[in-house]
Order: sequence, then structure tokens, then C-alpha cells
Amino acid sequence: MNAWREGRDVTKLGTKPSSIRVQAEDYIDDPALYHDANPRNECGTRAIRSSSSPVDACDLDGAHIIQYIRDGEWFTLPVTATQPGNYRLSIRHSSDTEPGGTVSVDTGKGFGKPIALPNTTHNRAFQVTDLGKFKLDRGTQQIKLKFTHADYASVDWIQLNRGQRADVELMR
Repeated sequence: MNAWREGRDVTKLGTKPSSIRVQAEDYIDDPALYHDANPRNECGTRAIRSSSSPVDACDLDGAHIIQYIRDGEWFTLPVTATQPGNYRLSIRHSSDTEPGGTVSVDTGKGFGKPIALPNTTHNRAFQVTDLGKFKLDRGTQQIKLKFTHADYASVDWIQLNRGQRADVELMR
């Protein structure tokens, strides 16, 4: 709120020049690179991409997100790293039910252990969660995110940082 009141660009909050932030709605729209259990788009008139795609890329009061992510669903995001190395990965997400579900990450070596995502109390109350450290090659690669959830989760973006975290101020 303070950044917004001060007139700062809130879309850059929690980043540094070397940060890589990928918006969830920029998923790779190839049926081989996502799984959505429900074949219809649940966004209705709020769909921001193809309303015929089962991936629910929605406009949530001006925020473009992937919403209605249910148990067993996954999608793939393209990530371009200018330098190879270890990166800290974080995700901005929401979930209004308990438990908040889990996410597993695949950077090309298979899905890792599920990481607990906390309940954020409302689907419009987003939180940033650290997903751990991942080694990336230089160039464009794909990051897959697979979810478990009793109801549904939403994702705004993922972010990768080398060295010191830039988005720690956004974490609770």
C-alpha cells in the first residue's frame, strides 16, 4: 500500500534489475504443456486469453491471473535466464481454504517434492511463497507447476532471483 500511495510502480515491487518475473497468464498454450481437469474455461466473460482454452486465465478485478487451479492440474511457463546458475524461485498465489494446497516444480528434471502453500484467507489476498533454489541454464527453458488443492488456488506470477532475494519484503 505504501508503494502505491507513494506513486511507485507496484508491478516492479520486489524486483531488482536481474530478477526474472513471469506472469502466470503467459503460460505456454499447448495442450501438451498443461493439464486442466475441467475442459471448459471457468473465467466466463473475464477470460483474458482464449475462452476456448481450459486454462483459466482470468481478469480478477484488473489482476491477470491463472485461477481455478484444482487438484492435479499443472501448467508450464517459459523462463529466459541471461546467466546460468542457481536461482531462488518464488510464487505469488492465493487460496481461501484450509489447507492451502501444494505446488511441485519441474525445471526439466522431473517434479520435486510438494511444497505447502499457505491459506491466504481470500482468493483476492495474494501472498509470495519461497519455493526453493533451482539450477537454470542460460537461455529459454520451461518451468512446470503442478498443484494439489481441495478447492482451488490462483497464481499471479513466479519470480527467480540470483543471489540475494529481491522479493523478501513481499513475503509474510
